[in-house]
Amino acid sequence: MFRCLKLGISTKCRQNKGEKGFSLVEVLVAIGLLGVIAVPFLMALATAFKAGSTADSQSVAMSLAQSQVEYLKSQPYASPTPATNGESIYTKISGASIPTGYSIESYNRAGTNTTSIVGVPWDSGNNQDPPTPLNTPSANDTGLEKITIIIKQGNNTILTLETYKR
Repeated sequence: MFRCLKLGISTKCRQNKGEKGFSLVEVLVAIGLLGVIAVPFLMALATAFKAGSTADSQSVAMSLAQSQVEYLKSQPYASPTPATNGESIYTKISGASIPTGYSIESYNRAGTNTTSIVGVPWDSGNNQDPPTPLNTPSANDTGLEKITIIIKQGNNTILTLETYKR
C-alpha cells in the first residue's frame, strides 16, 4: 500500500510495508467461494424442511385415521338399508378432534368420495349363494362391511386406510 502526503505544492508518496489488507481480487474470490458453498447448503436445508413438513402431515393423518377406526369399533354394526343404497352410515369423530385444514371422507358403493363414513357390504367369498367373486361389494348384507377412511389436507389426499367391520 502506498501513503501519499501533500506538503504544500509537492506530494510525497511512500510505501508502508507494515500495513496489511485484502485486495479487491481476494475479496471477490472469497465471496465467490462462499456462494459456491452456501447454495447447496441452503438447498439441503429447504429439502429437509419440506421432508419434515410432509412427515408431520402424514403423522397427523395416521393419528386421525386411527382415531376414526377406534371410534368405528365402538359403534354397533349398522345394517345397510335400501334408503342408503345398501350402505351403512357411521358417525365421524367430533369436529373438535379434527385439526384445522384436515377432513375425513370415505368411499361409497360406487367408489366415489363422500363426506360420510360409509360401510359397504362386502363379500369375503365364503358360502355365498350364488357364488360371487372374492372380495367384491355384496348385493346383500353379509354381516361384513368394508370401510375406507380417507384423510385429506385441503384437496390433497394424505392417507387412505381400509378396514372391515362385522
